[in-house]
Amino acid sequence: MSEQLGTGDYDSLSDDRMRCEKCGAKRGRPYSFLVGHRRGATTQRDWAVGVKRVRYSVEGEITASICDACIERDRGRWRQWGVLAGGIASVAAMVVTLAVLASDPDSVPIVAVVAGAIALGIWGLVIGKVRGSTVELGEQMAIGLRSANLRRRGYDEFWTHAQWKDMAGT
Repeated sequence: MSEQLGTGDYDSLSDDRMRCEKCGAKRGRPYSFLVGHRRGATTQRDWAVGVKRVRYSVEGEITASICDACIERDRGRWRQWGVLAGGIASVAAMVVTLAVLASDPDSVPIVAVVAGAIALGIWGLVIGKVRGSTVELGEQMAIGLRSANLRRRGYDEFWTHAQWKDMAGT
């Protein structure tokens, strides 16, 4: 599974290859991800529910070098978007609550709770991304850096190690 897939991919990381592939300025850390193909899908009926099963094959593991500064810069972007999304969700919750208050004063507590829960849910998603594992973020960034070239070479699926572990159920 540790197969290397040709030029630009490597199994021994020399100093030149340890440069950050995103900014090129600093020494990066190696982050690897899995590449492969989707082999087909089948749908099985279990009572009234259809279960779709997709088969994948892992063809290899690719390593990209990314510096800590680029990882933190990406995390900072998520923080900024999180503040914006959370702020918009909070304002939307207040507007909906005020609109319901104007039309039906008895239902405000329910609407306020639902709108607040939606706003908190958006905050939670963003905070989860911001506080996510540096390894997971590095692997996702490595996929972003390498996926276009790998797609041209025929690979159509890319997974972080955590994603593959979740899919495999281990």
